Amino acid sequence: MAFDDLEALVRGDQSEATRRSALKRRAIALLARRDYSRAELARKLLIPPRPRQRRGARGASRRAFGADVAADTDFTRHSWEGGDSLPEAGFPQTARGPRDVMTDSGPPEATRTHVPSPELVESVLDELESLKFLSDPRMAESLVRNNAARFGRARLSQDLQRRGLDESLIDQVLEPLADDEKSRAHTVWERRFGQPPASLKERARQCRFLLGRGFSAGVVASVVPRVSSPASAGAGEDGADGDIDDFFRSRRMPRI
Repeated sequence: MAFDDLEALVRGDQSEATRRSALKRRAIALLARRDYSRAELARKLLIPPRPRQRRGARGASRRAFGADVAADTDFTRHSWEGGDSLPEAGFPQTARGPRDVMTDSGPPEATRTHVPSPELVESVLDELESLKFLSDPRMAESLVRNNAARFGRARLSQDLQRRGLDESLIDQVLEPLADDEKSRAHTVWERRFGQPPASLKERARQCRFLLGRGFSAGVVASVVPRVSSPASAGAGEDGADGDIDDFFRSRRMPRI
């Protein structure tokens, strides 16, 4: 984003066209980093950008701040060593940075920002969607494609909901994952553990890990090997399912 456009957006004293141009540039800069959902980008744009301070001005401000603090320290030390009494106002006020300097009319000038109106933000988002720069389906497909190898459907659904996507769109992009949920969970388990659990405590730990990755309880029960013991020898699928049910009941965890 051009510095002049950002300054116009921060000051809020320019024309509507200038503010719209600055807001659009900011949105495109964000989209260049990664895909956003419409709701997620709207929340981002409604937060005004921080005012930028040029490097030279920032360095001069820091040097002036350090000089003021040193002068105040020398004055205070001289007063105490010379036996002088302190002024009635007490210690001299330590200099503060430019952001802490209050004006008579309110907040510091450097912290006054212009908050874009929701109408302006929605208008910019409409334009970005028409230009195909912004797309909820593309963002959802990208998130699922990049994370399906590591997480289950429940975890992916939570991430998509957190980004403000529609429930119907979430169901649509997650539907193809239903067929290979078990194979993906097994791949995650094998990469993380690779060895059957030697105790019930270890099996519970492995189950917890896969559940935290968003795989369902049924999938977890079928993926994590059961502990080999005389008590469990000869137990079939019912035994495995009962074992995982005991695990949930002991920790009061809901089945997914």
